[in-house]
Amino acid sequence: MENEFEVEAEVHKPVGAGYRVKVLIPDIGIYINGFMVFPPNGEQDWAVYPPLLGRAGRGKYRYTVEFNMQFPLWEEIRQACIEAVKSATGLSDEDDSTSNTQPTRKSDDMGFM
Repeated sequence: MENEFEVEAEVHKPVGAGYRVKVLIPDIGIYINGFMVFPPNGEQDWAVYPPLLGRAGRGKYRYTVEFNMQFPLWEEIRQACIEAVKSATGLSDEDDSTSNTQPTRKSDDMGFM
């Protein structure tokens, strides 16, 4: 299936066990910095999270950008982020047999992240 949007992603830097990724969607003129991407750890699939904003002193976080996971834009961003990390780390599809699996959470479980 052909992508509906052109999504570009670039690894900014490693952070702990994951990677901070920048995403550009030139079709609609949006640049989003701060996605976190975590490679599979043997049991879990790739994890991709939108940027979070901490609320000072309360220990809680909230997403600064939310995506309806039932629309193709989220999956295209997710795949671009995963491909950017694979490229930056030298991983290939052979190294990662779970990269093409669907997320473990069903999209109808949670409409927005």
